[in-house]
Amino acid sequence: MAALCALACDLPIKDPPPAEVELEDPPLDPRTLFETQARPELALSCQGCHSREQDTVKPFLVEGREYESIVAYEMGRFLTPRPEQSILLTKGVHMGPALTEGQYQKVLAWLQVEVATRGVSAASSPSTPSVAVRAGDFYISLEGLVGDPLSKITFKLEPRHAGIYRLSELRISAGPVTGIKIKNPILILYSINGARRDPADSLSGVELTLQPQQSATLGTGTVLLTNVPQNARLGLAFQIISQVNPKPLEMFQCKDFALFDARVRPTLQAPCSTLCHGMGAADPRAAQAFGAFDMTQARSTDPAVLRQFCLRTLGRVNLADPARSVLILQATPAEAGGTTNHPYKLPQHMTFAQNVVQWAAAEK
Repeated sequence: MAALCALACDLPIKDPPPAEVELEDPPLDPRTLFETQARPELALSCQGCHSREQDTVKPFLVEGREYESIVAYEMGRFLTPRPEQSILLTKGVHMGPALTEGQYQKVLAWLQVEVATRGVSAASSPSTPSVAVRAGDFYISLEGLVGDPLSKITFKLEPRHAGIYRLSELRISAGPVTGIKIKNPILILYSINGARRDPADSLSGVELTLQPQQSATLGTGTVLLTNVPQNARLGLAFQIISQVNPKPLEMFQCKDFALFDARVRPTLQAPCSTLCHGMGAADPRAAQAFGAFDMTQARSTDPAVLRQFCLRTLGRVNLADPARSVLILQATPAEAGGTTNHPYKLPQHMTFAQNVVQWAAAEK
């Protein structure tokens, strides 16, 4: 592995092959994978019997509520730390038909993503939101893990060769609400074939404690990802992640909420939250977008909710260089300097960028 890393790190950065340039961004969140891959197969083999109660066996494929019933079955009995050991696949004492190999692989892929996302294993936390693996600047919020809307992990991704990506400038930042303690960050690659940890466990041994508003490099700041599947997504989990000296969230507010509310929020309300990033959005990738940044609050008329949304949005702004904020880059076409890792681009991206930069100046 060391030899491979040395070789790959010396390779010149190449444009990704055509297959990677035209990558789709398939939904890889657990529920969508269940609905598109696992449920049709389980409906064929299992739903005839398990949509209703039988003797002492409770139903786990209730019609119209298949996902809710299967993940909640006997308090998550199917979601085992090692997905291949799930009774859903092994079946134990059972009179029904065995899954075919193709069915087995589709159900296993869903279980792997479900388990990794939820952090079912005692050895790791739930995973962060995932991002598409392709060239660009990336931001992953840690709000769901530590409760601070300004906490984050940032990095760059560069394709080095087919299936090889260089992850660099890898940093973790605590927001003002709480410091962060972490141990052994785990890189997880998601694909249509399931979820797998970075086999090199590149960040093993990383252990650090940040006070509020501190940041640090993770490991050396550089990781080589190999054998990356097409259309993959990347997330992180942690053996340990916890708060350090937390303060009440209510203590923190945007400095210029009025400017945010007038100039930035309307765009986040529509089209962003209505298309992808809000509850009820119809885009097939909405579940992933919703998990990465839930903008449903942008539609609220409650001043307290909107102020909280302002703070959550501020976490996506680079106050040192506002024009390079992920909030701007994601919505800007690549030819205008934006990233390629966000499928939707704002037609009025220049106006939006100007509004964000103006608001950022007021927040410094």
